Amino acid sequence: MIPVSAELRDEGSVSVFVVDGDRVRRVPVTLGRRQGDRQVVTAGLSGGELIVARDVALLSDGATVQYQPPGPGS
Repeated sequence: MIPVSAELRDEGSVSVFVVDGDRVRRVPVTLGRRQGDRQVVTAGLSGGELIVARDVALLSDGATVQYQPPGPGS
């Protein structure tokens, strides 16, 4: 499951940004049912990947990022 805020939708496709070291890569995903503010991913991720959940529209494939662990209540 991923936060709905991690989804990047365009022209009928959905993708997420996966963090690889200090860069991100755009990965197409297939979604299942939505449960509140979370979405079930049925294909595209294998589990355990670190994904970007905020400001995804500001990123592009290969962009440099800096990991910030979630704060309390995140």
